[in-house]
Amino acid sequence: MGGMSSFANVRVRQLEPEIMDQPGLDSTRHAVALRGLSRINLLSRTCSALWTPLKQWTLQHPSVPLRVLDVASGGGEIAIGLRQRATRMNLPITVDGCDRNHTAVAYASNAARRNRVDANFYTHDVIQDGLPEGYDAITCALFMHHLTDEEARVFLRRAAQTCKLIIISDLIRSRAGLALAHLACRTLTRSDVVLNDGPSSVSAAFTIDEFRRLATEAGLHGHHISWQWPYRFLFTWSRP
Repeated sequence: MGGMSSFANVRVRQLEPEIMDQPGLDSTRHAVALRGLSRINLLSRTCSALWTPLKQWTLQHPSVPLRVLDVASGGGEIAIGLRQRATRMNLPITVDGCDRNHTAVAYASNAARRNRVDANFYTHDVIQDGLPEGYDAITCALFMHHLTDEEARVFLRRAAQTCKLIIISDLIRSRAGLALAHLACRTLTRSDVVLNDGPSSVSAAFTIDEFRRLATEAGLHGHHISWQWPYRFLFTWSRP
């Protein structure tokens, strides 16, 4: 799906396995891909987008500690960034990250140590094994487009049953977003994995209307979803 022919395939989701999802992916190629994705997330200000509603909720509940789980944490830059922001503002927020891939967990753990950030990363597959217990909030970025519609509904339903707050950032499927993915991946990284998976991810992504419908079907009434630069959506839900 990484070729130019994919420009014709944005009217419906094209959900196909990505290279990074392959269990036998070489660890060196995986690490290069994680560095590339970190650059893309930095340019997209993904951590800042997730932080804004997280900070707002905490400021509205100043006496309530918040334990956050960043799902599919990848290279760890989101969880690390959220924890750094909480520390600077002296807010009672702790952040862990989980990912089903051992290489990603090791990469993120090393990044946390290098940056002297108190963020714990561990291996866990939330689709196969469900959500870990003990968390008040769920964040995730660039995860939902990997799921089937039913997997997304189940994930949202389980998250709403166990957590007070859900914050999600993901791609929007569109021709403009696909064009930007081709450009950004070629500009920001030399990773062959990202060059393939970036455009494929856009083809697999939801539109805002599709994700809004899934959230409603999962019972997450009262949610808010908005367009974010560059062609991403930000979804927030908090328990009434």
